[in-house]
Amino acid sequence: MLAPSHAPIVLGMLVCCVVTAGCDASHERGLDADERDAGSRDAVVATPDAIGLDASAPRDASPSPDVFVTRDAFVAPDLGTADAGVTPDVATSDASWDDAHVERACPADAGPQPDAMVSASTIDAIEMSGYADFQFGALDTTSSVPGLYRLSDGSTWDAGAGTGRAGRLRVVGFEAAGVELRVHVTTSDPMYVRTDYDGGSHSANFELDPYDDIVLSGERGARTFTFATYVRVALDQPANYADARFNHLSAPICAVVPFTTTYTIVTGARTFDEHLFDADFEATVATRIDLRVTRP
Repeated sequence: MLAPSHAPIVLGMLVCCVVTAGCDASHERGLDADERDAGSRDAVVATPDAIGLDASAPRDASPSPDVFVTRDAFVAPDLGTADAGVTPDVATSDASWDDAHVERACPADAGPQPDAMVSASTIDAIEMSGYADFQFGALDTTSSVPGLYRLSDGSTWDAGAGTGRAGRLRVVGFEAAGVELRVHVTTSDPMYVRTDYDGGSHSANFELDPYDDIVLSGERGARTFTFATYVRVALDQPANYADARFNHLSAPICAVVPFTTTYTIVTGARTFDEHLFDADFEATVATRIDLRVTRP
């Protein structure tokens, strides 16, 4: 038996030991003051019942779906034929593209949308020249800046302030026939997108999407090569100038038009062969998009 006078001392020692042990345990787990006040995170277990989930239901562990699909997996939407001007067969291209994009670009009632507010002169052709790069395994479809817009009234205007981007082509295979070399490429980008102005006098705003196979061709050992393909008009609407300064494309939405680019290699002694795409190179380009001719 302890004397009554010793009881407060012993009780105080017991309290101190308990508190000290708790503090030491908290420090060993690396908890700060806020965590000690709220309780250990290690002790919190979020069971399905606790958070309102059905424990028997399977979890969807699959990644987000890829918006682009391959040619074999592509299912062509029913685009209709009303005023489209082209056969609505969107599954003929090797270029990867998604059906939602095509549906957005080519609704069933696609066709010319006359607008009395904009210029009556339309863009018959777009000509571009400049430089293109092969970098990071992809080749520009053309220069990023158009050079000249040819209008239906015979006049022209030069590309001015604006923004745009060329598509990027990736090599998927080679095909040789004598001295001729064919390089098969594909893209998941639009072929060309541009919003353009001409010092406040003209404007254009359009997108051209891949439609047909894209093959680079030329003679092995030459400094030049080219591709000639078809693209689909996916966008053609005013950006900022919804007035007589805006020129529509001569081809309607969903029309399929020719797109041709010729490359001339300017990097060292490089030539067009199977090893050209083993390393980066630069080329001058000359591109023409003819918007008066549509694919039947």
